Amino acid sequence: MTTFDFREQLSQGHGGEARIIEYFKSVDTNKYVVDVTDDEMMQKRGVDFIHLSHEDFRWIKYYEIKTDTHKARNFFLELGVDGKPGWVDTCCADILVYYFPEEGVAFCIPMPSLRQWCRNELAYYKKDNPSSVKHVESGNGGRTWYTVGVTVPVGKLLLDIEEIELLEIEKGEG
Repeated sequence: MTTFDFREQLSQGHGGEARIIEYFKSVDTNKYVVDVTDDEMMQKRGVDFIHLSHEDFRWIKYYEIKTDTHKARNFFLELGVDGKPGWVDTCCADILVYYFPEEGVAFCIPMPSLRQWCRNELAYYKKDNPSSVKHVESGNGGRTWYTVGVTVPVGKLLLDIEEIELLEIEKGEG
């Protein structure tokens, strides 16, 4: 079982969120980008920022950002935390932005397509690749929780989910 320091991961995640939100603000001047990382209700829904159309404010998309400080080889899909569903099932965002800061790349993955991939492929993938199932222990102070997830090669999802969009972002810390 792998163990992670929650505070360190949280710090890296906040850095990644700030970098991605700034990126979207800089490249898309026809839309408003609303940072909701400090909104407790939106965080519980798995939403980090909202994209609004300038024209009529009716076009809205919710985005969730995941920052991964490993090399851009695998996506980690969280399936459960302490026996409850993980973010793959609970996130209300339309788009997952999976960011690898050290590589300077992010992948925009439509959440409905990712969920459908999990429904169609995950059982077979885990059976064929049992080492891809990861059990992770995280802690903060006196509290510990256990996450189970699966690592899926970036190339596998890129082949299986055609709608994934690649973003090139300046390399740096998350």
